[in-house]
Amino acid sequence: MKKIILGAGILILLGAVLFTVVHLTTENSSLQNNLNSREREISSLYSIVQEYSKDINEIRKKLSLPEKNYLPDTFNNTSADESKPDIGETRENEDLPFFLAADKLITFNVRLNNLRILKNFAESDALNAILLKNRLKLIKNGDSGYHLLLGGSIAYTLSIYNDSPLEAALSYRQKETEKKTFNPVAKDACKIVEEAIDSSIHEITAYIAESKALSDKFSGIVQEKRVAHTVDKYGLVIKTIHTADTRAVRISTKDGRLILTAKMDKNKLDFTLNGESYNDFNQFHSRFMEVLDSSDKRSAEELVIEKSKNKIITVAKDPAFITYLKEKNLTLRTEIRDDSDYYYFDFVNSSGEKQGSLGVQKKIGEIYLFDKEDVVISSLKSLTMSSEAETTPGSTFIIPDTIADFGDKYGNNGSLTLLLIGSHEKNADTIILANFNSSTDTIKLISIPRDLFYQNRKINDYYRTGGGELFTEIISEITGVEISGYIGVDMYAFIDIINILGGIDIELASDLADPTYKIRDNGVWTTLYYSKGKHHLNGLEALRIARSRHTSSDFGRSDRQQLILKGVKDKLNELNVTEMNKVYSIFKTLDEYLDTNIPSMEMISIFLKYKNAEIEKKDGLSVFNVLYNTYSNIHSLKDKSLQYEEGFNRGAWILLPRNDDWNVIKWYINGLLNE
Repeated sequence: MKKIILGAGILILLGAVLFTVVHLTTENSSLQNNLNSREREISSLYSIVQEYSKDINEIRKKLSLPEKNYLPDTFNNTSADESKPDIGETRENEDLPFFLAADKLITFNVRLNNLRILKNFAESDALNAILLKNRLKLIKNGDSGYHLLLGGSIAYTLSIYNDSPLEAALSYRQKETEKKTFNPVAKDACKIVEEAIDSSIHEITAYIAESKALSDKFSGIVQEKRVAHTVDKYGLVIKTIHTADTRAVRISTKDGRLILTAKMDKNKLDFTLNGESYNDFNQFHSRFMEVLDSSDKRSAEELVIEKSKNKIITVAKDPAFITYLKEKNLTLRTEIRDDSDYYYFDFVNSSGEKQGSLGVQKKIGEIYLFDKEDVVISSLKSLTMSSEAETTPGSTFIIPDTIADFGDKYGNNGSLTLLLIGSHEKNADTIILANFNSSTDTIKLISIPRDLFYQNRKINDYYRTGGGELFTEIISEITGVEISGYIGVDMYAFIDIINILGGIDIELASDLADPTYKIRDNGVWTTLYYSKGKHHLNGLEALRIARSRHTSSDFGRSDRQQLILKGVKDKLNELNVTEMNKVYSIFKTLDEYLDTNIPSMEMISIFLKYKNAEIEKKDGLSVFNVLYNTYSNIHSLKDKSLQYEEGFNRGAWILLPRNDDWNVIKWYINGLLNE
């Protein structure tokens, strides 16, 4: 085992050197990549400006204006000249908007002039004769051109295709990408348009007829008896939307919940239904009816009510909840009874006698708790599942009237004490004092609750804001124990290490059912539940058990955490020389997630010295010994009666030493360490 540890230490040192070299190489490579990327961007920009300059100068030439060089000198002279500023020294030209304004004016005037030319062409006698022959009607299409109508439907579009050189385009409605381009001032312009219309008019006429027929069919769906009957039966609302290019139908419940949306594209002659596309009307029609018949037509309120009822039934069948109720001699029945206002699900005892009920309000779906006489106790929303709020100090634990003053710190009697911290997102989630005693070859684990309220803050907040050194000092002040160092491990490392070890084995003394802890396994959300007995756990399962707080015993959490630590220690002791890969993986994980002020070789030394030591679980600080619970805002009140005023915010749930005497905690922990 010693060889394994020393080998791992060498690997870590080599890894640190390798990391430094790779990091510097990566930084240099990254800088070079950034420079290459900027050069490519400048080259691309040069090409764009060059094309832009060429187009503008052609326009200027047609307007009898001299050509202008739009390229900056830094682009025109690409030779290396160290006397000129590099790209990093260029500044934004505050006069640029004036140049752009001039160019915009030129472009605008060119387009305006081209639209006038198109207008003259469109309203010419020659073109009107062609349109009359083909029963086409010319109408203006805003400022962009003209539509040519056939029987009231758009058959063609006449527009400017290119400003310089000037080109107009005749576009076909059913084939948007196909167009015939021509120069509207050329002598053969009308001939080109006439030939294009003559060659396509029959196809377009048939296309428009098909579009109209399909549009009529589409619009007629909502008039069919089957649809009308469904709409009347459920009080549905139909809204139709017609534009030049589309027809649409939206069907929703009376309270606005959308059931289906159908649309027809009059140009492409296809259909969509709730996002699905169809090219055949009969297939679309069949699917429309299927969706309408199978859709849930209940109102949003009705759905909420049904959801609440199903939620109660699901929870009533949950093994964790069944176990939880069994301990309290209760069962929740899934049979529903109701009156004019509620649907009831009864709690009964082992004799079948009703003890109370959960009721779903028929109008809004909210769940309430009722007593035996069906009188409301409270809404489910207002209840806290946390038993913390009801916890009171343990009456069986006796604190002497007079105890010694332990001062600031009382020492460790030659033993070594470390602070173990399990963190999540920089917050201390698990806090354990680990006392190593070489004379008895034991390790005593004492849990400290994170909700302990010290100097107007929960203690777990000190780790997040001040780091491990400050946190260790705070815990030392509270407990009076001289702490030699701390080891903080992120929850992700906790998972990874246990998985690397192949899982751990623990034995639960009682069922663990946590109604406030929802877990997702195989895509299904359930309540955290582990039965009494032996379990082999992977990293995620072990973390769940360690973090669960709401059980029949509020502070059973610390016992489970200590069980898991023992399971990890046992697995580490089983490692041998053939499992060097596991050792390396563990060190690699710790290197990423570990926060400590203890040198690596010292940690290895402690592990080797105490790897066979017996772990003694001690009762940590809790309301069953030297703590009591309250709320932060109540604790700060001088007049405690104010807490009973309506709307009073009680603040955060906190723990404090009995009689607010911090010396009591030092007295209690000193006793545990010297047992």
